[in-house]
Parts: sequence; C-alpha cells; structure tokens
Amino acid sequence: MCAGKDSFIITLTLYRDCNKSEMKDAHLQVRCKSSGELITTLLMPKPNPVDITPTCGDVKTRCQDTASTWPYGFEQYTFTKLLILNDTLSCCDLILSFSECCFSSDLTNIQSNSNFYLQAQLNRCLYPGDNSPRYTNPPIAIIGIGHDFIYSHGIFEIDVDSNGGLMDSLAAEITAPLTSADTPVAFISPYSYDKPVFFWGFPDKDMALPRGFHLDSTLGYVSFRPMKIEFPVLAVKITEYRRINGEMIKIGEQSRYICLAVYPFPNNNAPVLSGPFYKSVYAGDSVSFSVSTNDYDTKDSVLIYWDNSIPGATWTDNNHIAKHPTGTLTWRTKKTDARSLPYTFKVYARDDACPYVGKDTQAYEILIWDSTTIGIRKNTLNNNEIKIYPNPANDQLTIESSENVDKIILYNFLGAKIREMEVNGNKATLHRDKLPSGLYLLKVFDKKGEVYVYQVVFK
Repeated sequence: MCAGKDSFIITLTLYRDCNKSEMKDAHLQVRCKSSGELITTLLMPKPNPVDITPTCGDVKTRCQDTASTWPYGFEQYTFTKLLILNDTLSCCDLILSFSECCFSSDLTNIQSNSNFYLQAQLNRCLYPGDNSPRYTNPPIAIIGIGHDFIYSHGIFEIDVDSNGGLMDSLAAEITAPLTSADTPVAFISPYSYDKPVFFWGFPDKDMALPRGFHLDSTLGYVSFRPMKIEFPVLAVKITEYRRINGEMIKIGEQSRYICLAVYPFPNNNAPVLSGPFYKSVYAGDSVSFSVSTNDYDTKDSVLIYWDNSIPGATWTDNNHIAKHPTGTLTWRTKKTDARSLPYTFKVYARDDACPYVGKDTQAYEILIWDSTTIGIRKNTLNNNEIKIYPNPANDQLTIESSENVDKIILYNFLGAKIREMEVNGNKATLHRDKLPSGLYLLKVFDKKGEVYVYQVVFK
C-alpha cells in the first residue's frame, strides 16, 4: 500500500497447516529487479494468528486441538511493516521476496519438503502511486469429490482516477509455485503446474466445463470438478497494468499459492447459484441481478452473500427468511462508469450441513458501454453498415457488412492480437474455439481501408 513518497506499507500474508511446525518471524528481502542488488531486509515480527478452518458447530479444528477428529486446521498470519526507501535510490522496479522451509509435506502433487519462495513486483516510480489489489478470500478450501468447484480470490482494486474510474487492470495466469527466484517447484507425475489437480477429464485441461481445468484470465477464478482424494497446491499470478501515455504498462505482479483439501463429503450436495452471469448496459442506466439458490438436500438451509466489490451498488437478500434465499444486486451507473473492462462481483452460497459445509461461488460481470463510442452504439460509418451478432456470444460471432470486408482481427483487453482472419466477401464467422470467457476488441477492415472497432463478449 502506498503511504507517501517512497513509503509503502508492506503486507505479507502466510498460512500455516496446524498439523505442522510453528510460524516464525518473517524476513522480507527487497531487491532491485534490474541489477539484483539487495536494498534492504525487513524483519516482520510474527502477528497473532486467525483460525480460518472452515467448520461448524462444536467441531474443533487441529489449530484448537491437535487431537481433534476433524483432520484439518489452518491459521492465517498477516505480517505488516512500513518500508521507507532512500530518495536517492535510482531503481524503479523492486522485487519483494520471502523464503522459508518448506511447503507442507502433506501436499500430494509436488516433491516433498520443497523450499517455499514467494515474490511480488512493485514499481516505486509511479505517480500517482500504486496500491496492490486486495483479496477477500483466503487461498485455502476444503472441497468435495465430484462437486463442481470455483475458487474466487475475491479480488478488487482501490486505485481510482479523478472521475472515480479504476486506474488499473488485472490479468491472471496459472503459474508454478517457486522454490527460489528462478526455480519452479518439481511436480510429481502426472501433475504439472497447469494440471495441478486430478479433475474430471484429466489430463485434458481444455475440455469444456464441468470437465477440464480452467482459469479466467480477467477474473482470476479457477473452475474444475475434483475426482480424487488429495491435498494439492496450485499458483495463480496476478499482473497489474496501467495505461500511461496511451500504452498499457505492467506496474506490478503478485502470486498466490492456493492449497486445496479434496475430501469425500458424505451425503452432502453443495448449493447452486443461478445465472445469468453477464449483463451489459449503457453508462447512466440501471442494472439488476437477481441470484437465486438451490440445494438438492432438502433438509439444508442456505445463506447467500456477495463480496461488496462494486462501490455504489446495493445488495438485498432474504437470508434467514427463505430456506433457499435470493439475493439482488442493483446498481445505478454513472456516465463516468463506462470502461472497456467488465465490472465483476462474486456471490457466495453455503449450506448448514455439519461438519461438511457445502459452498458455491460464482462470478458475475457487468459491462458498461460508452454510448458515444463509434462502433458500439453507432453501427454505420461512411455509408457502410456492419452487424456483429450475437453479442454476447457462446460459440461464434457473425460479422456482416454492406461492403466487402478485407480482414478481421481479434484482440484481448490488453491489446494483444490473438486471432486474425482474411475475409473474401461481406460476411464472416469467427469461431470461439478455446478462447476463455471475457471481453475482446474486434477490428473490421473493409476493402476501402476503413477500420471499425467493436467490443465483443464471449460468455
């Protein structure tokens, strides 16, 4: 967190398996990325832990009682320290790293007793300064075999511009946990960093849900159906970008290591959250989501709640009134809310089965169109009419023009070209193939050299 010129509040959050050794004070190294020079080492005293083990009733965790019949116990330690840098320091990009022995020996997908190494990247020269994204969900979950699972970081940004719009964009990717700065952890065959769990359809991670193993690159949530008792670890890298002088610049990077305990939950089905999961409106209009719950175990009651990630939106629900409650998000958008990236909020549901609580998490997207943008609401230019449909799309987009089209190019939200197609005529079909859900930019080039830009969405 930026606390002033060359001053930063550094937060390091670590999690302990209560079946293993005690937590110690942390030593965080700060280095210059370009030279590798050690700038300083922060001593971060051990804070008081918080037991975050999901359980219920009078069931004791292993953090509370090492002899408990409940096999799990997880503690969260949030270390904080003020970092003040010398104003004569010329290095802009800093690497913050923590190293300790070791990953839990109970992990089933990596080599036993692998060294634990975690790092983040910080740009100290930005103005205004950058605050790292925040996370509302701990990177630990106990999940059931055969139950569809979505892990949500509960991530949100706090850096806003003078109009109240978000300054920074986030992108997520699956990566490998590290044992040192340049050394990934060794996975046990047949696992790998991008296939870290035994999912339905293993090892083909690209199969359509509920098979496969999927990461949403803009939202960062992981989706799969676990099919085996295991205790795996996986890693997600969150990269932060800011538009500076018209160009998207990488300004920060963090990695999160996520530990999962896959367990054979007896006779308990997880609750289910309803769609739709995507809506779009023009800036200044109102948008509303009504999210209902269901649970195939008729004896279970459900609670529904959201992550409070959209300022100005309101949430209402009938928890404790209905057995399977409904939650409603309502947002009256402003003209300044228009942007090229969708807003995202998460909704959570949990039942009251004990001790095997069933949970569901879903991410919902709202795209706010700028009504003044050419190619968004206005579909004609220089007497050429172009139609893009359906938008949002499931499997394919159709591009139809009154003039012959030369080619079409599809870009991701960071501006990287991901697909280009030559066109012979005035109609083309763009197939989704294995593109992840999200927002894209589509450029249509006609034979006269005109270029038309459209925002398109794959659900």
